[in-house]
Amino acid sequence: RAFLSKVLGKLQGLDKMGLFHQPVTPEIAADYSEVIPSPMDLGTMGTKVAAGAYDTYPQLFLRDLLLMTSNALVYNSDGDAICLKALEIARRGLDLCADKLIQWNTHVSSHKGVAASSSRSSRSLQLLMQDIDVLDANDFFREPVAMVPEYGAFVSVPMDLQTMRAKLDAQLYPELGLMQLDAFLIAVDCCIFNLPDTPWHKAALALVLGLFGVFFPRPAGYSRGGQGGSASSKKKK
Repeated sequence: RAFLSKVLGKLQGLDKMGLFHQPVTPEIAADYSEVIPSPMDLGTMGTKVAAGAYDTYPQLFLRDLLLMTSNALVYNSDGDAICLKALEIARRGLDLCADKLIQWNTHVSSHKGVAASSSRSSRSLQLLMQDIDVLDANDFFREPVAMVPEYGAFVSVPMDLQTMRAKLDAQLYPELGLMQLDAFLIAVDCCIFNLPDTPWHKAALALVLGLFGVFFPRPAGYSRGGQGGSASSKKKK
């Protein structure tokens, strides 16, 4: 908890305007809950750190960080100051946790024999993986990024669908949140590296919207009242 608390403090320090310090309320954005199915903010993450919610799988701290970032990218106009700040915070968090993430994942690997008792069956996760694969219509995220020498200077924790599939086959997703982490990591990495209005950045935003549907499905018959996918001229995460 001490490590995550220290990281969280540094991330909050980057957010000098307090854009991501507290949950978005209806007073701030009346339609936020219609667009964003699973809100997240740094304050909520701090509460979870203190309550020990990340003790078993510290990786879920990064899942929540990437979820917060993904929410900001979807709700706000592409490339605006809030999106850029969200990506800055995400990149810093990934950089700070990159080495620890290797240790955390090694711990999961060493206990994968116990993973069969996860909250989701292996078959269920396989079906989710199939749904995620379908979201990559242009095969932008199918394999690890190669032949781009500067990629590592921007992206400290790379991820791709091929690697996700290999981890799933190796039973390295004992907790659904670990799969969510890797899926949102693909999209956020892409947005960190690629500029807005590029095909890759747009594909990453489309991936996030698709992941919302995969991981946080709305009740049957739910309607957003005609709200478009990436809301424009909105505020907050």
